[in-house]
Amino acid sequence: MTVATPEPVAHLTTGHPAPVESVMRWLRVVLHVMFAFLLVFATIRAVLCETLSSGMQITFKWM
Repeated sequence: MTVATPEPVAHLTTGHPAPVESVMRWLRVVLHVMFAFLLVFATIRAVLCETLSSGMQITFKWM
């Protein structure tokens, strides 16, 4: 996984990085955030289903 280096402000004002590059960079960031959120959500749901009683597990089946 590559870490994006901060770009100079001049690049932002002149628009030198191609719009496609900036869009792809933001898409990559959004995808990483969504993936991390899904991992955390799945982990929390699994822990809840394991610790709660069997009667309560049914309410979490739809999630």
